Formats: sequence, structure tokens, C-alpha cells
Amino acid sequence: MATAPAIPVLMVLVGSHAEEQMQGQWAALSRMSAHFLDVLQGLPTLKIFGRGAAERERVAEVSDEFRERTLKVLRYAFLSGFVLEFIATLSIALVAVALGVRLLMGNIPFEAAFLVLLLAPEFFRPLRELGVHRHAGMEGKASADRIFEILNTPEPTSKASETAVRPSGPLTVVFDDISYGYPDSEQPALSGVTLTLPAGTCTALVGRSGAGKSTLVNLLVRFLDPDAGRISANGIPIDELSVEGWRENLALVPQRPYLFYGSVLENIRLARPDATREEIERAAELAGASEFIERLPRGYDAEVGERGVRLSGGEAQRVAIARAFLKDAPVLVMDESTSSLDPESERLIGDALVRLMQDRTVLVIAHRLNTVYRADRIAVLQAGRLAETGAYADL
Repeated sequence: MATAPAIPVLMVLVGSHAEEQMQGQWAALSRMSAHFLDVLQGLPTLKIFGRGAAERERVAEVSDEFRERTLKVLRYAFLSGFVLEFIATLSIALVAVALGVRLLMGNIPFEAAFLVLLLAPEFFRPLRELGVHRHAGMEGKASADRIFEILNTPEPTSKASETAVRPSGPLTVVFDDISYGYPDSEQPALSGVTLTLPAGTCTALVGRSGAGKSTLVNLLVRFLDPDAGRISANGIPIDELSVEGWRENLALVPQRPYLFYGSVLENIRLARPDATREEIERAAELAGASEFIERLPRGYDAEVGERGVRLSGGEAQRVAIARAFLKDAPVLVMDESTSSLDPESERLIGDALVRLMQDRTVLVIAHRLNTVYRADRIAVLQAGRLAETGAYADL
């Protein structure tokens, strides 16, 4: 028993170094996974520009880094196992020697000495198993730390309690002297932008790439908080509401709708989990999606595949519009798709969007002339500043 405490002590000494190596292994795995994903998604571009060979070398470098990290972890694992087995074996040997000396001196009967010698390996077995489980636990802790780091990323802060009065009815949204700059950029993405979105109207946001359109939308949906200025809805600053409370007033139709693995029904229900099947089918009908959904082998229960791979771009767009109809929020935020659609899909989506925009406050990042023409007001962004606002005829 005098040698038993040596096992946990050595376990802690070796384990601290092993844990450090495991953290490095998971960081290397994260870099390798991200690089593989980038290469796969950008494979056509790499081939067109003749960068395939260079990327193969880069993939090999990242893979070698992960392999080296993994080998280091395995070395520490084998070292830990060897040390534990060595200490346990040495301890049992010392017990055997001590028992032999006592037997020779007549201080212990043979039966008792034999029993102790049989039980000695069983005494050290839990300590050896503890070493194995500790190693597995450190590996799990390293991966869990990465997950909790993401889950614990703070949302934009609210300056008031959950009981703050929420805006109701048609919403007028006001951007008051808004400025925002990204940490890795010297130039601000937005500077002194003041813009009003009157209730029940459509405002088209136009400008060159990098003008600040997406940043303005991200501020409205509170993916970001402004560095200066304030956004309000019906006179209530949105930073005085909880993030979840404010987003209940928003519906989003992104440029590239993301469909999750599951059925069409589940993907539309994402907007309102308590919706009935009848409400979902009604939303799909308003979005012009019911016709193609009913043609699917299992209708609304048909699987869309990973990232909606089993649906065309126009069909995925109509599913996203159906989500917005189902949520029935007073504010609609839309980033217009730039992808080419067949004339029939474009007509169906255009008609659905006209229905969706009725009686809502709409902010749309416009890429098509028809959208700009139909908008009640146009806001032109240039280099992060609001250059002009007005109706299509005035501009």
C-alpha cells in the first residue's frame, strides 16, 4: 500500500503533458477539417486556375501536422501505460519480497502470505484502469472544450431585462447615425448611416460589393451590435430587448437558403415549431412551393438531403419563402438571390415575394432591376456611407 500513491502522482505528471498534446491534436484536426472543406467547396475554382497541385501540397502539409500531433499523443499514451504497468509490477514484486522475508523470519503464516500475494494484483488493477480512463477522459475533455467554446460564445448584449416592452403591430425601423468597423479592418464598414424603414414599405438596399449592405442587415438582425448609433423599432431601441425577443419580429430570406437534412415539412416548420401541418401547407401554397412539393415521392415528408441537395435552387428558394410566410413576422429581411433561374421558377418566386412583402416592413439587398423598380424607396450605399435615398423615379 505504501507504493500505491506513486501511481496517481505519476498519472498527474504524465497526464498534464498528455493533455497539452491532446489540445494541440484537436487544434490540428480543426485546421485540417476546415482546409479540406475549403478545398472541396472550391475545387472547380482551383482546377480552373491551375492551383490543384499547390493545394495537394498544402493538404499534405496539414495532414502531416495532424499525423505528427497524433503520434505525440500516442507516445504519451504508451508512456503513461508503461509507467503505470511498471509501477504496479514493481509494487507487486516488493510485496512478494516483503512477504518472503517475513515468511523466513516466521512473522507471518504461509496461508496469510499466499492470500496477500494473490490479492496484491487485484489491489492495483483499479489504479491501472483509472490510468486508462483518465487518458480517455482527457481526450473527451479536449473535444468538449472546443464544443463549449462555441456554445458559450456570448450573444450581443441586451441593455434591459426580458420584461422590456416589445414593439407590436406594423414596425417603423430607424437606423440613427450607425457606425460599425470590423476588428481586422482599418476602414469602417459603416459610418454615420441614418435610414428610416417606414412601416409597411419596401426599401431596396443597393451598392457595390463591400459598400456595407450585408453589415447593415447583420446589425438589424443583431448578428452584430453597432459601435456607435442606435437602431429602434417604433421608438424602442432594439438593444433594450433580448436578442430572441427582437428576432421574433423578423423573418429572413437569405441569398442562399440553407436546408437542413430532413423532410420538406421539417425544414418549413423550422420557422415556427408549433405550427400545424395545415398551416405549413398554407405557407407553402402562398410561397408557390406546394405544386413541386406534392410532386415529390413522399410529398411534404420527402427528404431534401444534406444542404437540400435533392431540390433545385428555385425550389430551395421557395422553401425559404414558405418559412417566412409561416413565421408571419412584421419585418422581412431579404438578400435577393443572384443565381440564374428558369423563367417559370423566377416568375413563381417573384409572385410569392410580392405576396410576402404586403403589409410588412421590408429591407431587401437588391441585385435585380425589377426588385429596385418595385421598391417604395431605394437606399444607395457607397463605401459605408448612405449616398442617396428616394423613389426609383427620383433617383
